[in-house]
Amino acid sequence: MLTGVAIGLVWFGWRVSTNKRAYLAGLSWTVLFMAPSMMAMPGERNMYLPNVGFALMCCAAESGARERLASSPVRGRLAWGRRVGWAVCALGVGLLMFEQAMAWRIGEATRGVYADMKKLEPDPPAGATFFVVHQAPLTAVGFSQAVRLIYDRDDLSAVALSLAPNLDSRGQDIAYREGDRVLRIERQGDVFFTSFIERFLLFGCPADRVAACAGRFGLNVLSDLKSFQDVRAVRLELPFSIDDPRTILLSWDNEQLRTLGDVMWFAQRPTMVRCRLRASGDAVAAAR
Repeated sequence: MLTGVAIGLVWFGWRVSTNKRAYLAGLSWTVLFMAPSMMAMPGERNMYLPNVGFALMCCAAESGARERLASSPVRGRLAWGRRVGWAVCALGVGLLMFEQAMAWRIGEATRGVYADMKKLEPDPPAGATFFVVHQAPLTAVGFSQAVRLIYDRDDLSAVALSLAPNLDSRGQDIAYREGDRVLRIERQGDVFFTSFIERFLLFGCPADRVAACAGRFGLNVLSDLKSFQDVRAVRLELPFSIDDPRTILLSWDNEQLRTLGDVMWFAQRPTMVRCRLRASGDAVAAAR
């Protein structure tokens, strides 16, 4: 349906525009720079360059509409068109302000998560790695680079062992210790790899190549993953001992969040806490 609406608006702009060359140039620019980004992760940054062409299309359509109204025998249409134009501008400004407010609130929540990390580990040992269970999707992009910038240290690294698929508290991840370096992460109330953000950001490869991709982060995937379907537990071997000072295990706590509105309207935010590891026997006892 949305595709049909978009095609209809493009066709309407073409019909209204009197400067067909400018409109066609804008359309070509938009398609040229938007097509490659459609294969990447969705995000507003993918529209930075295409918006130049889209703006040219809008200008060509607006100019054509103004000329048509000015030459119309019904002069009242021009005044009506101006009112509509001002209303559209006001709506656009309102939406822009709303989006900026959302970006500011989400940015504040993200900075809060990193502030929690620095309070927990004000001075990490040399060569330390932050391993995060149930990583916040707010901080999933550029996580390792952000940690290096926050501490201003190139010897640090950060890896998300699991990614929360949503901002709310559905599908909590629980970590069990199974050995000196082995963790088993179970997702309660949901399954792994159900969201695009998990599949793209965690390892970015098909299920049969997850183990090879995880090796780039120094992890050894012990689970035999044949597919992304119905995965409720993943076993991982860390590069260091769990007790090694260089191993910093954290977890994202979003127990108090139910919707994005909790962050937007109630100024609540998720927090980063130390990961509470459970013994492998806890899972057996719980099953009984």
